[in-house]
Amino acid sequence: MLLTDLLLLSPPWAISAIPALGLSLAIAFAYWFWIELCYSYNGFYPYPLFTLLDTQQRAGLFVGSAFLMTASTVALKWVYARLNGIEQPSRLGSLQKKKA
Repeated sequence: MLLTDLLLLSPPWAISAIPALGLSLAIAFAYWFWIELCYSYNGFYPYPLFTLLDTQQRAGLFVGSAFLMTASTVALKWVYARLNGIEQPSRLGSLQKKKA
């Protein structure tokens, strides 16, 4: 239902790849902070995988998740544009408009 809403009923997204990556990294590291805070109170992680990973591996997991989130955002934005007939602006086109 969320995919249908996004692709057919929502306005186009204004976010591009670099801001999407920044937002994804912020969300991933905020969630990691929350997981570590829960661990400090409970003495165990909510997911058994985190017990098996050291800090560096956990950082890699969250960075990888952020990149996957960014790739999903870019892919969904592309599908939205194709489905709704919206052309993606090119950098060359915007440079030519500035000169005119």
